[in-house]
Amino acid sequence: MRRVSRRAFARDAVIVAGAAAVMPNALAAETPPAPPNPEVEARIQWILTKYGSRLNDAQRADIRRLITGGQSSIDAMRAYPLDNSVGPT
Repeated sequence: MRRVSRRAFARDAVIVAGAAAVMPNALAAETPPAPPNPEVEARIQWILTKYGSRLNDAQRADIRRLITGGQSSIDAMRAYPLDNSVGPT
C-alpha cells in the first residue's frame, strides 16, 4: 500500500473539489432546463402565499431548490405498487 502524505492528500482534495465545482456548471450550460412540474409549482406557491412576506429572495430560492430536489423521492414512492390489502409492517 502506498503511503500518502497529508500535504499530497490535501493538494489532491483541492484539485478534486475544484473540478467538481466546475463540472455542474459546464453540464448545466449544455442541457436545456426541464419544464416546471405543476405539483412542485403548486407547493412552492402555497408556501410563498403563506410565508412569502417574511422571506427574502435567497430564502425563496432555497425553498424552490428544496421542494424541487425532494420531488424525485416523492415520485419514487408513488411508483411503488401497493394494494389496499398491504398493511403497515
